[in-house]
Parts: sequence; structure tokens; C-alpha cells
Amino acid sequence: MMRDSGKVVTVTGPIEPRKLGVTMMHEHLFIDSRGFFSEPRSKEDRKRAHQPVTMDKIGWIKAHEEHHLANLHLDDEETAIEEVLEFKKRGGGSIVDTTLRAIGRNPLGLKKVAQKSGLNIIAGTGYYTWEAHPKELARKTVEEIAQEMIDEIEQGIEGTGVRSGIIGEVGTSHPLEQNEKKVVKAAARAQQATGASITVHTGRDECSPWKVAGILEAEGATMDRVIMGHLDITTADMAKLEELARKGCCLEFDRFGSEGHFAWSDFDEPNDAGKVALVKKLIDRGHVDQVVISLDVCSKVQLKRYGGYGYSHIVENVAGWMRTKGVTQEQLDQMLIETPRRLLTLA
Repeated sequence: MMRDSGKVVTVTGPIEPRKLGVTMMHEHLFIDSRGFFSEPRSKEDRKRAHQPVTMDKIGWIKAHEEHHLANLHLDDEETAIEEVLEFKKRGGGSIVDTTLRAIGRNPLGLKKVAQKSGLNIIAGTGYYTWEAHPKELARKTVEEIAQEMIDEIEQGIEGTGVRSGIIGEVGTSHPLEQNEKKVVKAAARAQQATGASITVHTGRDECSPWKVAGILEAEGATMDRVIMGHLDITTADMAKLEELARKGCCLEFDRFGSEGHFAWSDFDEPNDAGKVALVKKLIDRGHVDQVVISLDVCSKVQLKRYGGYGYSHIVENVAGWMRTKGVTQEQLDQMLIETPRRLLTLA
């Protein structure tokens, strides 16, 4: 049994689960997604793509997020502190930062933000999608990858002493690339060794969550400690979502505050009203204890400083909208406090 069984491992050390409070389960305080930048086609847009994020460009950037270079990089500690304090002021208690190696993970920065803000911050471990994989990953075995995750949970990230408290977001595409499959298998093994939950970045196809769940199940993962992320940009098919719930998975709707059409997906992301309706249906069908909600803040235009909703959007706005649709305070507490507490407590 791991020495911190029954505790939550934050970037400043283990804590009692009761101290978590309202928790955002999928966010990024620091991230570097510039490796996913796509150069626009038109001359005018190419010029805008390399300029700073300013208020007169916000509308264009929100419609072309992957085409604006500076928008894809969050690296300022003081901005992060300022933004998370807005969340804390409105009743927030904890944030799970799912940024991984090769996309701007900053464990010491997370520790500083936690210390300055007084919030609990939980860091992830593992690898993102194949585009961000280091070359050496292809040579590593499943066992070696699993041991890396175990070491970051038990000892600390890359010699910093700052420990991870959750596995992921484990990056998957559709179809699964070979190294992504290795990482998924390794995540299951690391879960067995540490008692940590697994959070999955699902591929942009509605088959993706079920493919990943099948691999995790075959590898012996504890399925009620598996969080399937980004479902609000994957499918609105209730039969498919309930099938995933029957496997035991937690269903994560983590894109509140965002909406859009994506060229790489047949499924258009619903706005917040559509997301609230989807969550309400799952609650009405008895799945409230298998749902968590978050924002996936990962770009500048999502921050309040740049005209976005910031990390406080759910507690500031979405929770109230849900109440008007018949979601009770007890149900909100289940999604925002009780289920995150269960998932973040090392089993």
C-alpha cells in the first residue's frame, strides 16, 4: 500500500480529502501548445497569427484559436495567480492541472501558484497525444513508461520533488497511434501500483472513449477511477454515454465556456446551454455520481485578462444556470466536490 493511501497528493504535499472543496478537474495553468500551431492561408491572417493577443483580435482568435501563436502559450506565473484567485474568491478550492511533459508542464510554477493563492493544485503525469511525444518514447516499454508515472506520483516530477496526484491527461487520438496505446496500458499499471485515478484526453471520434476504455479494462484498470474527458466535443448520444457509464467510467464535460466547429471532427461542440442540457439528462438518468465538469482553460483568450471567462466560470455562471434548469445544490455538490474528492483520493 502506498504511504499516502487515503490522501490527496497536491503540488505542496499530501492533504486530507475534506480540504479539497469545489474542484475543477481538468485545467491548465501553464501550457505550451505552440507545437499544434497551424499557419493560416491568407496573407492578412498570417500577419495576425504572429501578433500579440490584444482586445481587437479576440473575436478572430476565438474563431481560429489554433492559428494564433501567442494564444497557445500560458507561461506567466503572476497571471496564473491572478486568474486562479478569481476562482478562489467565488468559492473555489482546488484545481487539477493536466499539463504533461513536452507541452509546457511547470511543476515548480504550479507549486508557487498554490503557495501564493492558497488553492490546492494537483499535477498530472504521463504523455499527451502522439504529436507531442519525445522520440525516445518509441523505444520505451510499457513497464518503463508505467514506472515513470509511478515515480512522479511517489517521488516527484523530474527532480523537483513536486509530486503528481493523478495520471494524465493521457493523450489519445483516433485511431490510436501505437505509442499512445503503450501509454494507455502503462496508465492502467501505474494506477494499480499507486491508487491514482486516470484522466483521458479522448480522440476526436465518438468511438474513441470506448476503444480506450476497452484497453484499460483489459489491462486491469479500476474503471470507476477512470475519467473520460472532452465528452462534450465527442458525442451527444445518450445511449453511448450510458454505455460508458455502465463500464464504471466517470464522464467529464470539461469544455464549458467554449463552443465551435472543428474541421477535424464531425461533431460540432455545443454551447454552454447544450452542455447543461446534456449533463441534466445524465443526472435525470441516475448518473450524477459519475459526472464531473470543468473548463479546460488552455489558451490566453480563455483568461479573464484577455476577455474570457477564466477559471471561475462554472462557480460564477454555469452553476446558477444549472439551478434554473432543475439541478439541485446537492447534485452540484456531487459533481463539484464529492466525486472529485473520491477520484483524487489515492485508493
